[in-house]
Amino acid sequence: MGLRSLFLGAYASQNPDVLLNIPVWSFATIGIGSLGCIVGGMFSIRHGSAAVAAVQLAVSGLCCLLSPFLFALPPNLFLPFMLIWGTAVVGDSPQFSAMVARTAPGELVGSALTLVNCIGFSITVASLAVVQWLAALLPVQYLLIVLVAGPVIGLFAMKPLVAR
Repeated sequence: MGLRSLFLGAYASQNPDVLLNIPVWSFATIGIGSLGCIVGGMFSIRHGSAAVAAVQLAVSGLCCLLSPFLFALPPNLFLPFMLIWGTAVVGDSPQFSAMVARTAPGELVGSALTLVNCIGFSITVASLAVVQWLAALLPVQYLLIVLVAGPVIGLFAMKPLVAR
């Protein structure tokens, strides 16, 4: 079961009066990430990829930080929150790729993009493994808090890029 499905399922089980189509909402929270990529690309033309990636990292981190409180929300607030998180959590990746493509030496762009994508996927796999391990120890609503570390580290590392 994916993280979004786990989260949606936990919300549904804690709110049995809410009829929630978990597969549809899981798909929506994943698919809306494409909107984060598209809109992020449009904003990056005017504001730069570093600024857009930083905003998306900050929103994603804030969503993870606020996640324990989500289960008390009514569905008309919980579901939009999940969509916002889905938009932000995916949208920073193409911005990182764009920054690498613009700054790497021409003959190394392909290798640099491969390396960055491998690092990104490795971080994702490791994060999901940690969250899955923690799922046996913590209530679901606290699982996303551990993911706050990623955006915080990313924002700290990007500080010089955003300052330009």
